[in-house]
Amino acid sequence: MNESSNVTPLLTPANRRRFPPYCPPVECTACTLLALCRMAGLGVDERRLADTVGRRRPVARGAEVRPRRVRSVVAVRSGALKSEMLRPGGEPQIVAFHLPGELVSLPAADEAGEPELRTVALMPSEVCELPVQELHGFDAEESARFHLRLAQEATGALLAAQRTLAWTRSEGAEARLAGFLLDIAARFASRDLPAQAFRLPMPRRDIANFLGLAEETVCRLFRRFHGRGWIAVSGKRIVIRDPSRLRAVAAGAAPREGDRG
Repeated sequence: MNESSNVTPLLTPANRRRFPPYCPPVECTACTLLALCRMAGLGVDERRLADTVGRRRPVARGAEVRPRRVRSVVAVRSGALKSEMLRPGGEPQIVAFHLPGELVSLPAADEAGEPELRTVALMPSEVCELPVQELHGFDAEESARFHLRLAQEATGALLAAQRTLAWTRSEGAEARLAGFLLDIAARFASRDLPAQAFRLPMPRRDIANFLGLAEETVCRLFRRFHGRGWIAVSGKRIVIRDPSRLRAVAAGAAPREGDRG
């Protein structure tokens, strides 16, 4: 079957203009930091959060994200970030993408004083920073509960990234990309952002690096998925058309007869 024969032209010029913007800002109620802010007595009062958390701190595209305070928690408000580490040969390996509302695990420095992971903005972004060291008014029990929750949130974010990275190394190329697209969609949905039609914040080369594939392979797979009607794609604009089939492919199911090009 011709891989373009069953594709509805969803991405017309009019539809492109109606697409949601890249990784728009999330509300406080959809942010990972919310529980920590509430425990710190900040609630979701926008004015108080702006004074204490430092909302709308801009990060330029390509700029490195580092906390301004020694002990701080950082979350993405809008835009997207990537974390990468150096392979033994010196090439960067992307280990995580961070989307709006998600916590960013900023690790300690290595022996040379440099961070083991480098986190940079994929596009003009905004981050929120909760300065743990400057929070006051906790008694010993409240402080212990707060730091336990902080550790749980940070550990959860790191483990999620590690599980995703391990999974991408154990599946075939189609399964990796299908799972990646479903993961991005699910993460958008969890923050009340558009999850069926969205714009990918990262270029194909970064997706390839993260999935352990060649960039040419990733580009070919996008065309294949588009041709089979699983997604509609135009540049970074994505429409999830057949999520059940993507889930089957991500789980390792063999292509159906009608899917073969």
